[in-house]
Amino acid sequence: MIKAVCTRYLKRTHKFGLRLPKSVQEAYKIDRETGTGFWHTAILKEMKNNSIAFKFIKEDTIPVGYQWIPCHRIFNIELNLTYKARFVAEGHWMDPDPNLSY
Repeated sequence: MIKAVCTRYLKRTHKFGLRLPKSVQEAYKIDRETGTGFWHTAILKEMKNNSIAFKFIKEDTIPVGYQWIPCHRIFNIELNLTYKARFVAEGHWMDPDPNLSY
């Protein structure tokens, strides 16, 4: 992530008058304080949609050539007040395959 964009994301605490969490624990804390389940629903929806893209495997069956990539969530509130909890894999940690570049 570009440093300016990252800094802007970390500084923003509210959007449309609603608190934005920076972690899953903070999202669940906001849900408990407000008595809603908006962030919980957004997290479940994102994980359901991403279960196809990310194949989670047991540690004892790690394939050859496997490389660990850290992941995190980006929380956002859309203009129509839809809560989003995007699950992002940090692909810049991977070494590029020399056969795929030209």
